[in-house]
Amino acid sequence: MQLSNKQIVQKVNDAFSANKMEDFVAHCTDDVRWTMIGDKEYIGKEAILKSMSGMDVQPVFNNGQIIADGDQVASNGTFSMQNKDGSMYNAAFCDVYNFSNGKITNLISYVVELKD
Repeated sequence: MQLSNKQIVQKVNDAFSANKMEDFVAHCTDDVRWTMIGDKEYIGKEAILKSMSGMDVQPVFNNGQIIADGDQVASNGTFSMQNKDGSMYNAAFCDVYNFSNGKITNLISYVVELKD
């Protein structure tokens, strides 16, 4: 049974929560484009895996809604993680996915730091 795009995003959210980037890219096309608005852009599975390989911090995610409309899915929530200096980084996110034939072709991430 093929997963719906919404189910795939739930699996991707689970992969992010477990810091398992290989599980994330398994749902992507080889030339996937991941744009982090105002920060970085990665093109291709290898670029994503390389950039995330140095993350030694386990973020804690609180996933919110997942809204699907055909080949577009949006997901939001919050996450926190410890910075290298020991302080906490808390943020809200909204991810917008585009799909083709059951694979993620494009991901745009909006991340806003939450102030205390």
